[in-house]
Amino acid sequence: MGIALKEMEKYEAAIQCYQKASQINPDIKGLALYNTACIYAIQGKNKKAKELLEEAFKLDKTLIEYAKTDPEVKHLIFS
Repeated sequence: MGIALKEMEKYEAAIQCYQKASQINPDIKGLALYNTACIYAIQGKNKKAKELLEEAFKLDKTLIEYAKTDPEVKHLIFS
């Protein structure tokens, strides 16, 4: 649901979905934070995006490799 809302540029609703999803299933908190970081990056809120990425990477190390090729956030990884 959050991804669909993001694609429709309903960013605040998407963020709420990601937050709710991580409350329901804490195992996906890293992914939810990553997806939220993507939204902030799209909005040009790079500082907030980087903070969330760092938190997401601590929870799920597999996201680091994915982020290196993700056009929404890769510029934050190498900056």
